[in-house]
Amino acid sequence: MKRPVRERAHAIRLSAPPLESLSTTALWDLHTQGLAQFRHQAPPTSGEHSWLSIKRALATRELEHCNFCVHHCHINRIAGEKGYCRLDAQAVISGAYVHHGEEAPLSPTFAIFFGGCTMHCVYCHNWRETFALEAGQAVTPQALVTAIVQHRESVRTLSLIGGTPEPHLHTLLTLAEQLPHDMYQPLVFNGNGTLSAQGLMLMEGVIDIYLPDYKHGNDRCAWRLTQITQYTASLQHNLLAYQAQGARLIVRHLIVPAHLDCCTRPVLEWLALHCPSAEISLLEQYRPLYKANTRPEIARRPSATELTQAKQWLTELALKTV
Repeated sequence: MKRPVRERAHAIRLSAPPLESLSTTALWDLHTQGLAQFRHQAPPTSGEHSWLSIKRALATRELEHCNFCVHHCHINRIAGEKGYCRLDAQAVISGAYVHHGEEAPLSPTFAIFFGGCTMHCVYCHNWRETFALEAGQAVTPQALVTAIVQHRESVRTLSLIGGTPEPHLHTLLTLAEQLPHDMYQPLVFNGNGTLSAQGLMLMEGVIDIYLPDYKHGNDRCAWRLTQITQYTASLQHNLLAYQAQGARLIVRHLIVPAHLDCCTRPVLEWLALHCPSAEISLLEQYRPLYKANTRPEIARRPSATELTQAKQWLTELALKTV
């Protein structure tokens, strides 16, 4: 069975004083050393600290001026401050269980549904779980590991979902560090594609499969419907970074009514040109939920003609499907 990349992150070991005694700059210097070894596939090394433990220490330290995602809030979540995602340092979930609703190569998966999000889609299908944080369950990485281990024989993958997992890197890295070394299920990062440059570095060597949503084909639609700026550039940068990490890349695109020419077509064309090896998951289940009825053009299901057109473009562009 193929071993997950986090095993290599465990095997890279670096010599340093206790991590809590080091400055943030010194921790990043150590991380850079480990990253070079990881990228060059260096043999296992000896030292007091695994590269994965250094990542975990860094993520916890960076919560003091959080910069995990493209919003760059730089707020102190440890002190209880909250940025765009409305989360402090406490991990909140709406559920963690064996899930059969993901793409076929991933299911069944043990899915952890984190609260909070880096986007605010007016058509969000999971808005209750994503935005009603007060209704969520506070959880520790240790509790999540215990739940995962209980179901290890019945799942193919381990999925970090939401909301979106980007605000939860400190929790994810602690979880990855504590997973049993003989658990070979790959980690799936099912998110918005909104990691910052810092977040991308922290996830490299930990994530086996990236499953981002590529929602909109231009910044105007992205702002109107998801309240995020500079969406196109940041999303495309993340997709290319995922490829460069050597992870498996499965890209989801939700067909939104009246947004085929402005969104679906440009999204598929860009993927065909820049990510031809990516697997595409074309989602047809859009429904006008949450605040979608306030926007007349999306207050309906996609028509049969729109669904057929999207599938035709997928075929014409010779994109692979999952």
